[in-house]
Amino acid sequence: MPAPQTPRRDAVDRLGAATRRLRSAVVGTEAPDDVLDDVVAQLDALTDLLAAHPRAAGEPPSADRRADGGHAPTGTSAFDPATGSGSPVAPPLTVTRAHHAATGTCRLGAVQQGAPGAVHGGVLALLLETMTGQAVLGDDQPRLVSKLAIAYRGPVPQDADLVLEARVTSAEDTRWRVTTTLATAAEPGTVLTECQGTVLQLRPDQLARHRALQA
Repeated sequence: MPAPQTPRRDAVDRLGAATRRLRSAVVGTEAPDDVLDDVVAQLDALTDLLAAHPRAAGEPPSADRRADGGHAPTGTSAFDPATGSGSPVAPPLTVTRAHHAATGTCRLGAVQQGAPGAVHGGVLALLLETMTGQAVLGDDQPRLVSKLAIAYRGPVPQDADLVLEARVTSAEDTRWRVTTTLATAAEPGTVLTECQGTVLQLRPDQLARHRALQA
């Protein structure tokens, strides 16, 4: 289950929204050099304020804490790079999950541009990988995407509402195969990017190695 909306999560979400606005302004600005120098000085000072309160490597963010004392599972963290409302790099992607399926929506702009007017393929891969995992996300049993095969069928326009659909096509005890497609909301029948993915439930030894990274 995701972390509840708490005062701490609200504050982190506001910080994430502000940094995403900053990021958009950075890639879109034609401000003169003296203005850029002034902004850099202010950003350095702000960075020092945040850096004075570090979180230990591997420690779960306090913004992810649930009412029962646990933490949000992978894919629902405030700082997840694809869905995190507190992340400065997330689009963010809004996800609705159902049994063995998930739907995602987002809008990507100049920050995610690759070729002029089109979204960068690496950003699309991040979204497709995320949606593949979301289709079989388990709160109690950690599951990770192990393989992806992506087909880029056409340019994905920036500043367009996008829809991603992920569905499980086959399931075994600890393995799921997922098909994920991406299209614009205006033309949902025209698939612009598609991937075939495999999701695995971690074995005890794999889970131990995964948790060791957080120690």
